[in-house]
Amino acid sequence: MVDFGSTTIITCCAVLGGALTAFAETLHAKRVRLSAPLAFGPSFHPANWTQALPALRAILIAGAIWGLMTLISLDGSRAQSKAGGERHLFVLLDVSPSMLIEDAGPERNQRRALRAAEVLESVLNRAPGNHLKISLSAFYTTQKPLIQESIDRNLILYMAKDLPLHIAFKAGKTNLLEALNKTAAQCSKLKRGSTTLLVISDGDTVSDTGLEALPPSIDRVLIAGIGDTAKGQFIDSHLSRQDTASLAQLARRLRGQFHDANTRHIASESLTSLLSPASSKGIVSIDAKTTSIAVIALAAALQALIPFLLQHAGAPTHPARAISHSKPSTIQ
Repeated sequence: MVDFGSTTIITCCAVLGGALTAFAETLHAKRVRLSAPLAFGPSFHPANWTQALPALRAILIAGAIWGLMTLISLDGSRAQSKAGGERHLFVLLDVSPSMLIEDAGPERNQRRALRAAEVLESVLNRAPGNHLKISLSAFYTTQKPLIQESIDRNLILYMAKDLPLHIAFKAGKTNLLEALNKTAAQCSKLKRGSTTLLVISDGDTVSDTGLEALPPSIDRVLIAGIGDTAKGQFIDSHLSRQDTASLAQLARRLRGQFHDANTRHIASESLTSLLSPASSKGIVSIDAKTTSIAVIALAAALQALIPFLLQHAGAPTHPARAISHSKPSTIQ
């Protein structure tokens, strides 16, 4: 079966369309030479700029074919993953009861869980395209997978924002160490260097031993701290506040980055790994769909403009205009 979404097939069709257009332009040029006196006046030749039109038309037709076939091939995530490269984002979300404390956000009056959802939404909004597959796991006394390799960002945000996930766990102490080790095992089968691990938590002390090495599939680790760093609140007989010291130390052990996300979102410079390889190389990210539409629009606009230019500036002397301005001869 021929894959009409293949880059090679699309390129060959565009080249073939341009070649056929060039052949048609050659035949048209022979006909134009026969009617040159009527078309161009006494000079018998069109304006010099029109010599570039056959090549320009061939290029425009080839571009339009390429754009249309590229749009047809974009049938969702499959086509975009081929064009841009597939990335994985594994989100490890703290859902312990301390995340219900209201000391987060710029005004320090927001639930930590809601602030965590806002931080996650900010990350997803800055990673456009369907090349990104997202997995979400919640952790408290253990780690529980919720969503695996989904492109439905609304579902991810709903799970992170609107559900009391802590009731699905047995009460106890937060165990971030076990959550990280389980996450490492789950990511071990993914492609090397394809995954970004995002941990969102208000902090937990991690033992000096027992932390397993991350698999080669995880190429970047981001740890976002939630909660007031100075003033805490009592819960379960202890003072709970963002443990920046333990989170920053954990980030260093994992060779990642720590961000105090209580009042500021994660910096965009840290999110370049979530972009497709093609778009992350440039300053401006332009996907295949946008490029295709732009090429089709430009080709159509120039094709529509060519007859207008030929009508008004295609010949040094316009025969019809010359006849209309000439004085009638007087018969003696």
